[in-house]
Amino acid sequence: MSLDLVFRNETKAPEGASYPEAFFRSWIERTLQLAPSHSEVVEVSVTLLDPGQMQDLNKRYRNKDAPTDVLSFPLGEISLPGYTVNTIGDLFICPQYAAHKAEGEGISLDDKMSWLVVHGVLHLLGYDHERSTKEAAEMERLEKQILGS
Repeated sequence: MSLDLVFRNETKAPEGASYPEAFFRSWIERTLQLAPSHSEVVEVSVTLLDPGQMQDLNKRYRNKDAPTDVLSFPLGEISLPGYTVNTIGDLFICPQYAAHKAEGEGISLDDKMSWLVVHGVLHLLGYDHERSTKEAAEMERLEKQILGS
C-alpha cells in the first residue's frame, strides 16, 4: 500500500514547528499496515491548527465551543472516477492543545502527538470508540499494538 499525504502547518506555535511531515507519514503508514485500508493508494490530509482555529472547527462540526487536540473527518474511502487514490479523510491536530493535554497526562508531547495521529487515522478507517464498548476495546487494542511497534 502507498500513502499520499497532504500536509499543512497553519499554526504559528513552536509546538507545531517541531513536527514535520515525515513524523505524520511514519505514524500513518504504521497505522495503515496494522489496520489496513482496502485500497492500494490511500490519501490522508493532516493540518496543524492553532487553538482558535481548532475551536472554530469543533464548534461548527461538533457543537462544542472549545478547542480540542484532534478532529477526524472520515470520507469512507471515496474514489473519484479516473483518480487512482482513495481519500479516506482529513485530520486536524492542535499541537498547542496537545501539549497542554500531554502535560496534564504526565506524558511527552511526542507520545501524545503519536497517539493523536494513530487515533485519528483509526477514526478515518471507520473505528469509533463512541459507538460501543466492544468497538472502543478494539480501537484501544489497535492503538496499543501500533504505538508499541
